[in-house]
Amino acid sequence: MEIATLIWILVSVFAIAGIAGFMRAKREKVLGIGKNWFGFVAMFVAVFLVLGQLGYLANYGVSFSASDTGVPEPSGDNKPVDTKLCAVEDTTVTLSAVDKYSSIATGGSHRYSVNGAPSIVIADAGTFTASPGDKINILWNNGTTSGAFSILDSVTVPCVGTKTFPTKTVNNGTITASVFNNLDQLTGSGVNVTLGAGDIKNAKLKIQGQYQKEVPYGMIAVVEFNKTSMDSIVLTSGGVELASASVPHSFSATFATESVTRAYKMPAIVSNSEYNYGITLDASDTVNPSVTNAGSDVKITLYPDNYFVNEKNGGAFEGPSAEDEANAITHLTLPTITIPVD
Repeated sequence: MEIATLIWILVSVFAIAGIAGFMRAKREKVLGIGKNWFGFVAMFVAVFLVLGQLGYLANYGVSFSASDTGVPEPSGDNKPVDTKLCAVEDTTVTLSAVDKYSSIATGGSHRYSVNGAPSIVIADAGTFTASPGDKINILWNNGTTSGAFSILDSVTVPCVGTKTFPTKTVNNGTITASVFNNLDQLTGSGVNVTLGAGDIKNAKLKIQGQYQKEVPYGMIAVVEFNKTSMDSIVLTSGGVELASASVPHSFSATFATESVTRAYKMPAIVSNSEYNYGITLDASDTVNPSVTNAGSDVKITLYPDNYFVNEKNGGAFEGPSAEDEANAITHLTLPTITIPVD
């Protein structure tokens, strides 16, 4: 016999027993106790079973769904729900996001889709109605291009009357970039990477994030140089060239027709951690970078990756990527890094 059926049989038994107890003769006892006490106890048990079966006591550790059969179930918000054993029809779902570091509510809005249906936008801490067993795909922060980064999530509605799905988000903040020349001198204020025609020199790039801020999915680094004065620029980490990437369509060149670009994939930035990279600068064999008219400085523009809503693919949640399906950036760009060359 299924647990749900057994529970409802017990509810009926206790309810009938309670009513029968109240209907006994005035001073007649039931099982050795007063009829009113017996009636109250029986009705209390019946009500308790009903509330437990409907899932209203789940937040207090009481549930008569399949999870109480003694068979272990997967943990987390994706464990399966046997709807045949669940008497709950509607579940009030709340989506609640807070900052990972401060625990302050993220605010803004989120987007969700139930069982593959068209997505719906909802305010943070807002509620909607679903059913136990429903699969919900969530795009936390709704693919916003500023503030907190979006998070892609998938959950299953449990057999309860109310359920809050939480998440922790992060903001991007700012970064500090420092470039050191081949003499290990901090560039800027008249200190440059000095190159002559045919020179190849190594510089260093140090990037530091902001305390309790992140760029969680990494970023695309677009390196731009003047082809008149430079033959190539290579970014490395630990002596190994970074993985290549596509230059975002929204990138705007500085050196016009003389511009050469190369894109690299950079890893995530977590809080105020430091990240060190190598820069190999290969000057033109025939042109001294210091005398070219088109400019010799090397520029690095950073584009954070983020999740987005692809309207050309039925509103699907996609990413993380630096641009969406319309070639628009998915999150605000970070400051451009300049490597002064003379």
